[in-house]
Amino acid sequence: MKSLVKAVASSLGVEIRRRTEPSEPNAFELQSRLIKRKDPVIFDVGAFDGETSRIYRQLFPEATIHAFEPFPHSFAAMDRKFLGDKRHHRHQIALSDRGGNATLHCNIGAPTNSLLPTHAVGEQYWGELVKTTATITVQTERLDAFCSQSRVPCIDLLKLDTQGTELAVLRGAGTLFDPRYVAAVFTEILLVPVYEGQANFNEFVSLFYSRGYRLVDVTALIRVNRELVQIDALFA
Repeated sequence: MKSLVKAVASSLGVEIRRRTEPSEPNAFELQSRLIKRKDPVIFDVGAFDGETSRIYRQLFPEATIHAFEPFPHSFAAMDRKFLGDKRHHRHQIALSDRGGNATLHCNIGAPTNSLLPTHAVGEQYWGELVKTTATITVQTERLDAFCSQSRVPCIDLLKLDTQGTELAVLRGAGTLFDPRYVAAVFTEILLVPVYEGQANFNEFVSLFYSRGYRLVDVTALIRVNRELVQIDALFA
């Protein structure tokens, strides 16, 4: 969603602010401090065109990265970026709380594509970028099932940007959603209605603390017309 900020400001004529204190480290600096291994296992869930994977590759040249993106056009763009990178594994599936198939709502702004329908008031914040123009059927998989099948014993960093379904991904981790197996989680959290059935902030905090995580920091505070609409949160 971050790549849409300038487009939204231009199309809606609204004021969008991202607050960052001068001394505050950015999100990736915070994550690099948490990860001590030179060869971490990183899951980029909701990878879109691979831009975040590219940043992780720069930070951790020896990392094993599993990137998940169900939308064919975005997946193809990511695939082109990482041709020849044997440590970057690309999966054209959506992680969720169940395996099988699901409907992906394809919106005017591709980074806003979601397994959830756009909320009735979503366009008040993001304009036509969240307007659905088509739907397609995509494959889904649980995180715990994928790790079992792919023999991934632990995850050093789980990055989530799945447009409202982040808690479904975590529930699909089952018993793996534990600091002993998933060391840190970096997730987008929507604070206003954008998608039907999206999780709210209280649900995020309650779930993470019940599993033994703490909130390390919050970054990328995005405001639309002075209202805080979205944040990124790092739990460990």
